[in-house]
Amino acid sequence: MFESLYIQDKWDWGTTYPVVRLSFGSGVVQSRAELDVHIREQLRTARGRLGRSVDHKTDIAGEF
Repeated sequence: MFESLYIQDKWDWGTTYPVVRLSFGSGVVQSRAELDVHIREQLRTARGRLGRSVDHKTDIAGEF
């Protein structure tokens, strides 16, 4: 895929990174508070899948 490009021999292709997928395609969100709840639920699910936890309440950005 990256043959003959600068990155080809610079990237460690054996290293994997966790991916967090957020979906906004289901349902209708009526308020910012509902949106925040929806995002937090998806992040909580992703953390469980990845075996991570958050020890304290934080803003959404801090949950990443």
